[in-house]
Amino acid sequence: MILTAKMPPPARTPAVLTTIGEHIRAVRLRRGIEQKALAAIFGTSKETIWNWESNRSNPAIHQGEKIIRFLGYDPFPAPSTFAERLVSFRRARGLRVKDAARLAGVDPCSWTSWENEEHAITRRYQKKIQATLADVCLL
Repeated sequence: MILTAKMPPPARTPAVLTTIGEHIRAVRLRRGIEQKALAAIFGTSKETIWNWESNRSNPAIHQGEKIIRFLGYDPFPAPSTFAERLVSFRRARGLRVKDAARLAGVDPCSWTSWENEEHAITRRYQKKIQATLADVCLL
C-alpha cells in the first residue's frame, strides 16, 4: 500500500519558525534525521545540535553555508545595513573573518570593526569590499 497524504508537521515544532534552531529542528524532524547524524553532517557534536535546537546557542557564522544547504533555503533575515551585508556574505559562504578579509584584500581587524560598526569604511576600502561582494549583488 502506498500512502499519498501529506505528512503532518513533526510534534514539538512551532507553527512559526523564528530562530535558526527552530528551522534546523523542524527540517531535521521532517526528514527523520537524528541529532547524531546531523552533527556528523555539520562536523560538530550531538550536544551542539541540541544547543542550537533549544536556542541555548547559535551556530557560528562559518556554519551558515552548511545550514543553508541543509535547510534548502536561507532562514537568515535579509541584510539592511553595510555591517549586516558583510556578515551575510561570510555566512552564505561559510567564511571566517580572516578568509573574507583575504578575499577582499583588507585587514581582518578592519573587517571585524566594520561588521561591529565600530568604524566607518573609507571610500578606498569600500571599492574593494564592493568588488568582493558584487558576485552576490549585496551592495
